Amino acid sequence: MTLEPLLRGLRLRLANLLLKGLMLRADRTAAGLQRLTVSGPGRQPRAGLRHWLPYGLDFIPLPPDGDRGPEALILTLAPGHRVVLPMPDARHAGISKAAAPGDLAVYAAGGAQLVLRRSGAVEAYPAAGQPLRVFGDLEITGALRAAGEISSAADVVTQGVSLGGHTHGGVEAGGDNSGGPNGGGGA
Repeated sequence: MTLEPLLRGLRLRLANLLLKGLMLRADRTAAGLQRLTVSGPGRQPRAGLRHWLPYGLDFIPLPPDGDRGPEALILTLAPGHRVVLPMPDARHAGISKAAAPGDLAVYAAGGAQLVLRRSGAVEAYPAAGQPLRVFGDLEITGALRAAGEISSAADVVTQGVSLGGHTHGGVEAGGDNSGGPNGGGGA
């Protein structure tokens, strides 16, 4: 008895355990899952593969440009159950601002990046010409320094004094200076 048929079957199973391909399309299901279509070398495209992402991370891969794009690794978990691991994309290699061991960067194709430094610093880089927007309240417990103009669509209140609606005491005609601002003074 020869072992060759047994070894051939084992080689085939191992070869199908992890497959490499090019992500062709990403779709969202009604439940919010990503289903991908992936092509492999010499194989028909496989549709409906689940993009297996870790907790707290979600992204939709960019479609390919010809034969360049997201490189998919298809992992077979069980017969008939395949998932796609998170994908690298060589088109965007080298744009991360994570420069040291322990740094973590999240970036988008448009140029925006968020960098968590090993030192504990957090850096946000909006794309060129785009503002950094915060939705909801922003509380700063340290100093705030600005190199550019600070503007507000609403009144600015500091230590109970309204910038737009406060009054001054000791006002006299001519070139004299007024006294300091009176407290409160809402518009």
